[in-house]
Amino acid sequence: MQHCYKSAVFLSVLVYCCSSFVYARPICTSADSDPDGDGFGWEAGESCLVESTATGASTSSSTSTSSVSSPGRSRVVRVCQNSSSDPDGDGFGWENNDSCRVRVVAASTSTPVMRPSSSKPVCRSASADPDGDGFGWENNASCVVSRNSSASTAVFPSSTALLPEEKFTLRVPACSDQRFDPDGDGFGWENSRSCTFKNAGDGGRSITDVILVTGQSNALGAETVPFDPFDPDLDSPVRRVYAYSENGWGIAGLQQIWDQGWYPRGDIASEPANNFAFHFGKSLVRKNANAVVGIIMVTAPGAGIQFWDPDGDFFDQINSHVTDALNALPRNVKVNGILWHQGETDFYSTNFYRDRLQNLISNFRAQSWLDRDAVFVCGETLNSPVNANLRALNTDGDAKTGCVSANGLQSIGDGVHFDAASLRTLGGRYSDKYQSLKSM
Repeated sequence: MQHCYKSAVFLSVLVYCCSSFVYARPICTSADSDPDGDGFGWEAGESCLVESTATGASTSSSTSTSSVSSPGRSRVVRVCQNSSSDPDGDGFGWENNDSCRVRVVAASTSTPVMRPSSSKPVCRSASADPDGDGFGWENNASCVVSRNSSASTAVFPSSTALLPEEKFTLRVPACSDQRFDPDGDGFGWENSRSCTFKNAGDGGRSITDVILVTGQSNALGAETVPFDPFDPDLDSPVRRVYAYSENGWGIAGLQQIWDQGWYPRGDIASEPANNFAFHFGKSLVRKNANAVVGIIMVTAPGAGIQFWDPDGDFFDQINSHVTDALNALPRNVKVNGILWHQGETDFYSTNFYRDRLQNLISNFRAQSWLDRDAVFVCGETLNSPVNANLRALNTDGDAKTGCVSANGLQSIGDGVHFDAASLRTLGGRYSDKYQSLKSM
């Protein structure tokens, strides 16, 4: 340990080197993984080190900082304000579009997330990990592929047009049932690939905006399958958008089932559906560096608005699901907004729909789980007369209700269900309206 004291300049880095939880950081495969140029990047769901022969410098931030060096370069890296900025637990995080260092109190205070554990056996054969995610299955138990093994490495798509944090990929999908994890270590094997009950992220501790999404099939988005629903760049997960599922809170991905009533069109893991709520979250965190979105989805495809009446079973299901989701969060929070997309079934019910919509909003506001300043945002359907009643929320004098336009959006060909490209656009419109109403 005497080498740890040779230079005070490198003391903060050596704290990490001498701590038991730090592991050898892999070399980044591309310089694009390090957009802020500090020598540390993000690839395949974990930190990596950029090799360089050039020398650069960076001015210090006004916030708490730490001098960190890497091969061929040096700069000042500020201290992370929130430990959730370091989801892979290696001591380096990402906040406000810049690298940061997690302050260490004790080696045991940082727990790596979604990284192969040293307690797991090393896979004896690369064939045990056919999906190349670093986790395999041998002798009826989970194993981890050694970094030095010849096991194949999955290719994780990225785009320089995306935010640095959007390079994050959920490497291991959620297991659908406990039977796929017979050894009970949190990692299993389902559909010929690894799965997990340990979702990435901080379990929702950092969520700032809890959003209930409800409505018909356009709220669910399942109708996008098989109409080219998924783009690996545009639909990649981000570390600040969470969703609640039967496995609890985890980083949201389109290969997950969030809605208990989801009716499959196939294997969602291999044919992921799209939805506007996912892109609402991505859009909101792009515009607000401090926002962390948590999505709760309860939909009723094909149902008319009366299905949401407060004395009905479905409204009870909403209350139950929302309560379970909020109770699963580590701190007391309420729902901050409701995103409503419904009306296709009530195509011509203009006056009836107008009254029922106002009653619906009042009924939601009477629930104890809804924040008193929560906003209610609806979206237009495709070419329906009921849109006039939906748009009326923009001029009804209620500062916390509003509607987004479907102008220019396209269907999958049936004139009813939005295609994936339109759902991405619609999600952005919902986030703009939500942010506007929330600021009032």
